[in-house]
Amino acid sequence: MATDYRPITVWTPYSADQYEQMIRALFPRGRLWDSLLRAPVMSALIAGIAQEAARFDAAVVNLLNEALVETSDETFDDWVDAAGLVQLFEETDENFRQRVILHWRSLYESNVDWLVQYIADLGYTATVEETGPAILTVHFQHVSAIDFFEAGESVAGDSLRDETGIPEIEIAVRKVIQAHVEPRFTYLPVS
Repeated sequence: MATDYRPITVWTPYSADQYEQMIRALFPRGRLWDSLLRAPVMSALIAGIAQEAARFDAAVVNLLNEALVETSDETFDDWVDAAGLVQLFEETDENFRQRVILHWRSLYESNVDWLVQYIADLGYTATVEETGPAILTVHFQHVSAIDFFEAGESVAGDSLRDETGIPEIEIAVRKVIQAHVEPRFTYLPVS
């Protein structure tokens, strides 16, 4: 079951002044320490540490979002490089992003729902089921009713599918699933 990942947007970071108060509270009490904490060098050091802590605290929400491929923006190219994927010529940016997410999710969860949506984005209606270990069966619906023609390649009335299936859609599905998964295709006629 696919998980719905949403970017973290609610985060209240501490300010540099709040961090400075917390750091000062860590030091022991007494005349010697009080005079040391008022010294210009120590005050500048504590202020610098507090500013860096506040900067990091404000960036934590981005760090958490960038740590997941589903919510990444700045690190998305790193996710792509680590997966070794390239965007296909005919693939939209959104479909490519979904394919990268599918690649990483495939390591820890099923992607049947995503594959159904991907096929729908290509203009087909299908159901997908896991029919065995590393076997997906894709059932296309109402495909036999679709006809088309292209100049020079076919004539009006030629069926989009032949006896063995629709090579174009099968190739598209094979491109986005993992190499170890065997897809099987069935075509359900119009009732």
